[in-house]
Parts: sequence; C-alpha cells; structure tokens
Amino acid sequence: MEKNKDLYLEYARVIKMCEGTPVKPWRCVKYKGDLIFTEHPALLTSFDSRNYDFAVAIIEDTPVFVGDTVYYKHNYHPEHIVTMDGYLVGGEHGYYNWGAINKYDWTLKPPKKNNVATIRVIGTENKSYFFTDKSQKERFEKAIESLFLG
Repeated sequence: MEKNKDLYLEYARVIKMCEGTPVKPWRCVKYKGDLIFTEHPALLTSFDSRNYDFAVAIIEDTPVFVGDTVYYKHNYHPEHIVTMDGYLVGGEHGYYNWGAINKYDWTLKPPKKNNVATIRVIGTENKSYFFTDKSQKERFEKAIESLFLG
C-alpha cells in the first residue's frame, strides 16, 4: 500500500470486519509489528505505509494478522498460517480462502495433546485413519499386520 487512500480503504475494511464484535478497529492495526493505537489511527503516509499491518479476520474476538497461527477444529491436522494474501496455508488440505470458510470452524487455541495417533496407509489414495485412544490404534495395527503377514 503506497497511498494514503489505500490505507483508509483497508481501514474501512477493518471497521466493517469489526462490526458485530467487541473488537475495536484500531486493535486490528499494527505499526511496525506493534499494536500502538488506542483510538482510530491517522494512518499518515509520512509514517511509511508499508509499516502498517491490518488484521485479515477476527476469530474468538481476537484480530488475526498475517503470520498468525490458527487451528482447524474438525481434524487432527489443524495448524494453518495466515499468508500475505489473506489465505491459510497448512494442514492436510493446504490452502483456504478466508471468504470460503466458516470462521467459527477455526480457533486460536492449539489442540490438547492426548493419545491421538494417525496411521497413513500408503497406496490407499493417501487415506489417513485417526484414533482417539492408543488401544484403538493398536487394534487397527494388528488387523493390518494380520492381513499382510498372514
């Protein structure tokens, strides 16, 4: 963003994004990586507009910026990183557009670590099998071994 007008258009997008949430729009603007604003910023280009960062989404009443990590709630490959163009990269399916996803499916909290295990069976179109406990995983492994080893 090189022009003052572009900064204000981006801030207008942020204001609209904040509607219906308790998040104040100025909490969605960083200058040189820091949240320094306590009210609507002046967004002066004399501060070098390339130093402004604007949130790309709000999840759990928290602004999400490029480089933040978010977690998908419905699978065991949850970690995604927000990219410069506002997309999400990571996980099993790779690339999501903010406009095409339900923001309520995402969280800022990492999943709790437990005995969940994944077995990826090669040659089955990359199918993954997820287990909620260790005994379930062990039974599956034994069944697969008996199929292949007799």
